[in-house]
Amino acid sequence: MADQLECRLEADPEYLLGQETAIRVYLTNPGNESVRVLKWNTPLEGIRSNHFIVTKDKQRLPYDGIYQTRRSP
Repeated sequence: MADQLECRLEADPEYLLGQETAIRVYLTNPGNESVRVLKWNTPLEGIRSNHFIVTKDKQRLPYDGIYQTRRSP
């Protein structure tokens, strides 16, 4: 039987609309053998599209794209 990866998501439970937040994706390999993970079209590739369904009070919130800023080098 092939080993399976475990996936866990963490987000700030106190998020308010308009505030910055982070979502962390954790993949864990509990098996003894190495595995390969295809990043394409997943959160591991980076947030390039709407990978998550976000709801509030059971209503889906619209995805309004990526908000990015750059820090000083």
